[in-house]
Amino acid sequence: MKHSVFRRITLFILIAVLVAELATMAMAFKVIYDLNLERNLNSIKNHSHTLVELGRYYNYDNPDSTSYLSYTLEEYCREANLAYAYIEEIDLDKSTETYLAVGFGDNTTEVAYQQRYPGVTIKGEIYKEKLAALNGDTEHAIRHEVNRYGDTLIYYSQLDELLDNDTGRVVPTNRNLLVGVEVNISDVMFSFARSFISVVGLTLILAILIVLIFSLILNHNAAKPARKINERISSFVEDYSKGFKPLEIKGKGEFAEISRSFNTMAQNIDSYLSNITALNQEKHKRRAELDIAGNIQQGLLSPPHCDGNGFTIDACMLVAKEVGGDLYDYLVLDDGRVFLTVADVSGKGISAALFMSRAVTLLHMYAQLGYSPAKILTEYNKTLAAQNPNGLFITTFVAIYDPDSKKLIYSNAGHNIPYILSDTLIPLTQAHGMAAGVFDDECYEEATADFKDGDGLFLYTDGVNEAGNSDEALFGTEALEDVLRGCLSAEGVDIMKQVLAQLKDFVGDAARSDDITMLVFRSKSGAFHRELNLTSRAELLSTIYDTIAQIPDLSEEMRMNLELISEEIFINICSYAYEDEGSVQVIIDAGDEATLTFIDSGKPFDPTREVISIDKYNHDQAIGGLGRYLTMQLCDGYSYEYSDGKNKLTIRKSLISSEKR
Repeated sequence: MKHSVFRRITLFILIAVLVAELATMAMAFKVIYDLNLERNLNSIKNHSHTLVELGRYYNYDNPDSTSYLSYTLEEYCREANLAYAYIEEIDLDKSTETYLAVGFGDNTTEVAYQQRYPGVTIKGEIYKEKLAALNGDTEHAIRHEVNRYGDTLIYYSQLDELLDNDTGRVVPTNRNLLVGVEVNISDVMFSFARSFISVVGLTLILAILIVLIFSLILNHNAAKPARKINERISSFVEDYSKGFKPLEIKGKGEFAEISRSFNTMAQNIDSYLSNITALNQEKHKRRAELDIAGNIQQGLLSPPHCDGNGFTIDACMLVAKEVGGDLYDYLVLDDGRVFLTVADVSGKGISAALFMSRAVTLLHMYAQLGYSPAKILTEYNKTLAAQNPNGLFITTFVAIYDPDSKKLIYSNAGHNIPYILSDTLIPLTQAHGMAAGVFDDECYEEATADFKDGDGLFLYTDGVNEAGNSDEALFGTEALEDVLRGCLSAEGVDIMKQVLAQLKDFVGDAARSDDITMLVFRSKSGAFHRELNLTSRAELLSTIYDTIAQIPDLSEEMRMNLELISEEIFINICSYAYEDEGSVQVIIDAGDEATLTFIDSGKPFDPTREVISIDKYNHDQAIGGLGRYLTMQLCDGYSYEYSDGKNKLTIRKSLISSEKR
């Protein structure tokens, strides 16, 4: 029996070593393959650069010169084991390539000799890699091609300088000349495979020898001591209750150390108990680390409220554990469009938070690059899937709102269906794809929804609809839709309060098992809103005029009235508010009514007081009296206040004609 057990151990070790060896070699195969491919790529790059230096000193309009260059290229191919090397001229207008000089390697195909020779012109698509080389983009000038000339790896370099026969100097040329260097993939891979198989064979033989030697040593030095230790361990409990008798320690080997450790085990029990306090301290330290990670996560999120140009955003996130996997984000892009997203990482804890922080960074970057929602998700998924060692995935909804066209363009990577809050509740069910981070080749679609002034968008994570109570029932999508129908026109904060109140009533005392994240985007009614920060210079009045002209559907009469009001107020500020120049903020809002607000930090002055009638006007005594009279007559309402050292005058003018009132 003892020999049978030992043989099993030996066989197990042998199998384990072989499996580990095979697994290691399998993983190493790709690494060695990539290194080999990179080495060959660097080699052909170096050959290409060498031929660029060589090609500068030939006259490509001289057949003798190009013939000699072809001979030189052929010699170079044979020495460097290249498949082909050539210099060609690209005609971008005609989409043609003309071979000026060609060198063939030893393994060149017969078809290449017949179709690739100096002077031949080929018409067709100019590959993007050649265009990249002509534009100086060396990173994308590499191409893998399988055609009648073979399976080759090609690198292109631009030949941008040529020898000037008159001056004898190398000068820039305006000809589109490329140097192409090709190497056969089959030759490279055959050499690689042969070397790799040799290494694998040698490694396996070495592993088997090591296992055999190890088994002999184990048989001699381990079996007998192991039996003795096993006998004492079998009687350990009984011996310990009667007073433990230590094992006899012989020698200085590993089994002697095992015996010594076994003898001290009983003594260490008391020490283990004393370590409970230290373990509790470590637990508190772990808690502190999670709190720090949670603070970092919260710091990555956008503020919970944003009052923007024609819109408001309200958001909240309640985590179920120390560090959650939910996120929301928004961003006002340079062109005035608004980027919105809500996402949910699979799992919880620090790994989910770190994955989430990476997702936020990628979404921000692609949005700022001006990508559409579908392209944002496609690139975002590709990047996450390429480096995802923990196998996480993230559901993500992305939308971009255009305030000018009042269009919402969106794309969905496996996330909950959002809703538009309009006259009715509208689910955004189109453009629904797979969660991000799983497959790097996933492509996403996008859809467009119309927005009216005052419409809203409700985004959320599954912590809302999948919230459970003590009976293991879920809150559900229908209950959420009922809440939303009851507050279609409410402010974002009030909508979230209503949802959270309903969730609290439903869940009761049950522990929250998932994060709850919500975001409400709402366009403002009368969404035209502009803020101008000017200096008190009269010539800047034209800037106010230009902004007024941007108000949609503004009649000519209304435009002239608003310009007259603006001129009177702005010129008075420029003339009397400051000793020198100062700042003037002009805020223009328009819907059914236009509101003009002028804010300056000049001398306190209330233009709405003591507005005299036209028959009592005295030009020598009144400051802007006539203009103030005309302004107050033209407007439908006005107000003034002085606070924090600033004058604030607000003028209201209805934009609805008298016939429609």
